[in-house]
Amino acid sequence: FSAGMRLFHAVNISTCLLLLIVIPFNLILGLSSIGWLLLFLLLGHAGVYFLSRVKRKFLIALAGVVFLAYSGVTANYYFNSGIDGPTLFIFFFTFLLLVAVTQRRYHVIYFVLTCLVAGGLLYFDHARPGWIRYSFEKPVDRYIDIYFAFILILLFIYIITRSLIDSYHYERTRADQRALDLQVQNAELERVD
Repeated sequence: FSAGMRLFHAVNISTCLLLLIVIPFNLILGLSSIGWLLLFLLLGHAGVYFLSRVKRKFLIALAGVVFLAYSGVTANYYFNSGIDGPTLFIFFFTFLLLVAVTQRRYHVIYFVLTCLVAGGLLYFDHARPGWIRYSFEKPVDRYIDIYFAFILILLFIYIITRSLIDSYHYERTRADQRALDLQVQNAELERVD
């Protein structure tokens, strides 16, 4: 697998782990509709991982991730209190994940799509009061949910950034070693001639 595909697989595994952490947390806060949504996303990401890693159908898996990302975040916005919930953090994180695991040519599409979907949801949230479900039973639950999402996203941004940096250094070290090996071979060839 290429470095990008390895990162894609790592992000899918990380997403599954993150969802395994977040599902019980939402159930504890009494957000059962969010828990069911996240369970659906967990199964979807596990399926995408299987498609990419085992079946080696990377493009289908990538399309699945994009679908899961935008539909999941949109549903989360609706079920998780709209602007009063943590979904805007999740939109940012989703964009970062997609940019981290895909080719540059898709990044403008993800940027525009993220802005349009988030902007559309914010518009409807403002224009149609009551359309978005306020899901928190107690005011403190909202703060806990937003802070928990913030901490998890911050942690995963660190993990992804660290993985990218480590991958870059690994590839650079390999390239430097290959260049050194070639220099040694050239020196030996010149000595033989």
